[in-house]
Amino acid sequence: MKKYIKISIVFLALALISGVFYREFTKAFDLEHVYSPLGLAHPHFLVLGVLFILVFGLISVKLNSEDNKLYSYGLIGYIVGVSGTGTMLIVRGIFNVLLQTQKINKIPADAAWSGIAGIFHIVLGISVLMMFISWLKDKKDNN
Repeated sequence: MKKYIKISIVFLALALISGVFYREFTKAFDLEHVYSPLGLAHPHFLVLGVLFILVFGLISVKLNSEDNKLYSYGLIGYIVGVSGTGTMLIVRGIFNVLLQTQKINKIPADAAWSGIAGIFHIVLGISVLMMFISWLKDKKDNN
């Protein structure tokens, strides 16, 4: 369980840093109360990175699935997916703030950023599916 707590602490730090960055970056451009994807990184890291990792840890310890390779690959993929998704929210949010303040005319490589974010979402979904399958397999083996 220590492993999951350490991973959650890292995501908690990312959540806090992204929240402070969102507040200060939008304040610097006088956009505190304007929507930006930048504001979504904080709750994504908190919920997906902190809360879900702890829940996954509790379930995996209960089902003894930590030695399962499918589960291990799923957990690694999940961490990569959450990290990448949060990073893409930050990147998209920075461009969004700059666009709203007319510091830039358009978001450079807009479709590419969306594609990369989509890939991280796919990794996230497949990883959760891998963990669920490993839990079902472990549950069958135990019963």
